[in-house]
Amino acid sequence: MILCLGLMGCMGASSPVKIQKNKNYTLYLPGPPWHRVPDAQTKLDADHAFIKPSSGSTMYVRSECNLYKDASLNQLSMGLRRLFQDVSVLEKKEQQLAKRAALSTIFMGKLDGVKVKVNTVVLKKNSCYFDFVFVALPKSFVRDTPAFSKFVKTFSL
Repeated sequence: MILCLGLMGCMGASSPVKIQKNKNYTLYLPGPPWHRVPDAQTKLDADHAFIKPSSGSTMYVRSECNLYKDASLNQLSMGLRRLFQDVSVLEKKEQQLAKRAALSTIFMGKLDGVKVKVNTVVLKKNSCYFDFVFVALPKSFVRDTPAFSKFVKTFSL
């Protein structure tokens, strides 16, 4: 229902599994009721993207190396907020993730005219940055946040 953030045909169940990508990070993927979005169907160049069909909530992780290597965590976070309209930041806090400084931001905004509540987490290591994004309808945000929190907390470098 919600966006799929440009992720079309969001289908395919996945079970919690430890993965490693060429950028040398590991995390556990969410299982049912979250469904993996096939790589070919994401317009965001996400490493891994998921949708919960019953609520329309989506989450993804994306990593990039040698791009924006001089950007601060705040600048990276602001870059993610540019995907939305009428943004109102509700909470911003620094935290540790994978033994690195990270910035978590929760905000309200609109995507394609639909009100959404969003949580982003960004961190950097050397010339690489990693961003996690969770998007939900406001009524689904609290209910679906634990899956996103677990997704983020299992990340390691």
